Amino acid sequence: SLNSYAEKVVVDEKDLFVVPPECDLVAAGGLPIAFGTSHVGLVHRAGLLSGQVLLVLGAAGGVGLSAVQIGKVCGATVIAVA
Repeated sequence: SLNSYAEKVVVDEKDLFVVPPECDLVAAGGLPIAFGTSHVGLVHRAGLLSGQVLLVLGAAGGVGLSAVQIGKVCGATVIAVA
């Protein structure tokens, strides 16, 4: 999004998501990046299907961990390497 480093921005409410009070804002800010990257790569580009085997190299980082979780939700057999 534009102006993401500005102190104040005007956006539509539909473009926002609620962060629970017990969640760290820095961690919450990283969720769309890590999960968005993994979701686009695995679901939209690779077309990951249930029953396939997914090897995740770098499964200790944010994008790798999200790839493991998305792979499991898709029904793949996930092999995680860190």
